[in-house]
Amino acid sequence: MAGLIAKQDKINHRLQVNARICSLCCLTVLVFLWPVFLLAQDVNFTGKIVNSLTREPVENVNLKILNTPYGTSTDKEGRFGLHLNKFPVVVEITCIGYESLRIEMNKPESSPLEIAMQPAVLQLEGVTVLAKKAIPVYTNPNYSVLDYELLNDNLLILVYKYQLNRCELLLLTRVGDTLARTTLPDVPPMKLYKDPLGNVHYFSKKGNAFQCYFDLEGKKLSFIYRFSVERVLQTFGDIKFEINKKLFFQENTPEGFSSQMGYYSREDGKKYLQLADNQKEAKAYYADLNSFLEPTRPGDDYSMGAKMQAYELFYKPKNNAVMVKAGPGLIAVFDFISDTLQILNPDWKILSTSSISFHKEAKSNLLSSIATAFSGNEWKWQPEIYTDEFTGKIYISFVKQGRVKLCNIDLYTGKIAAEYVLPVLFVEKIKIYKGEAFFKYKETGEFEKWKLYKMKLGSI
Repeated sequence: MAGLIAKQDKINHRLQVNARICSLCCLTVLVFLWPVFLLAQDVNFTGKIVNSLTREPVENVNLKILNTPYGTSTDKEGRFGLHLNKFPVVVEITCIGYESLRIEMNKPESSPLEIAMQPAVLQLEGVTVLAKKAIPVYTNPNYSVLDYELLNDNLLILVYKYQLNRCELLLLTRVGDTLARTTLPDVPPMKLYKDPLGNVHYFSKKGNAFQCYFDLEGKKLSFIYRFSVERVLQTFGDIKFEINKKLFFQENTPEGFSSQMGYYSREDGKKYLQLADNQKEAKAYYADLNSFLEPTRPGDDYSMGAKMQAYELFYKPKNNAVMVKAGPGLIAVFDFISDTLQILNPDWKILSTSSISFHKEAKSNLLSSIATAFSGNEWKWQPEIYTDEFTGKIYISFVKQGRVKLCNIDLYTGKIAAEYVLPVLFVEKIKIYKGEAFFKYKETGEFEKWKLYKMKLGSI
């Protein structure tokens, strides 16, 4: 009996030794293989992104794993979470109005990170301007913004997907909340058109026009008064705006060297008020045009039409005068012939006159204009003038290497009062209302959609 017990103790001892050896082997294997197991698991890369100057959270920051389709964006608190299933990786961090970052991750982080982004700073002819943040208004990943207009105090947005096969018209508040939506009465869509009376029309590519109407009580968006696009455009023609039941117009000649300003009214009919005529620039234009179109060598295959297009591209004249509405009862006339800015009342009484110089360029001849066109280091004035219907403020614009600079003009001095640079490149269709600049923007990439953003220009 004692022998059997001793034998059993020996067996138990061997089992314990073998168990310890197995445990040690398993632990050794686990230690060596732990990095492999770890890399095979999804690891959450979490944290918060803040402004490096104010330490405030930054929302709508894009985080993307480089060379992959995977990414995420921050919420209103600046927080994010990203799944990483291998190392090392490079995470690219971008946001409108901020300098881009790249972070190389060689191992998992045990705790959330706080990442500071530097606001973009631009140098403008000796003036340092801090680019303000662009705020998204409509950024649906499935739809692209074709066009938009301001309707009363809201935004009317024409959106589409699948190459214009599926389209909708949305009415949004200026902060992006949807008030109403509807399908289109006729497709494919072409654009939205706002007439001088403040009505917005939907134009289809078939040539039909529908006035857009929003029923405030029923919260319903609908279409009324169907006309042809041609009829709508002919009806309003050269009319710019309405003040005190007068429809003010500006008739420009096709070449753009002269224009007549006036108004329509039931009492006076059509009345002309002021002529802007620049015969000096017209003579210089046609003299350069004749020399440009002369044959240069035998066998030149360029057609006359191609030469005309090339000439217009490099030497198309600026507007000789522009008339805009500057608030409820004021009219501003920018006369680029006499280099003056006039402020008038609806009875065409001059209230003030000041000199302007922002539009002048070094363009004495065709060769210098071509050199200027190819130069990307200077801000170039654009002839379009933007008006804020609510505040009455007027803005001009300059472009440089895809950037747009909006400048507020002091109506009584003609000087630039403030400058604002949009923080993204190659924007389209700028509208200004209640001190905010709205614009379309599309990020680079084959599948990126056109989105609608806004940026505050200053206090109202």
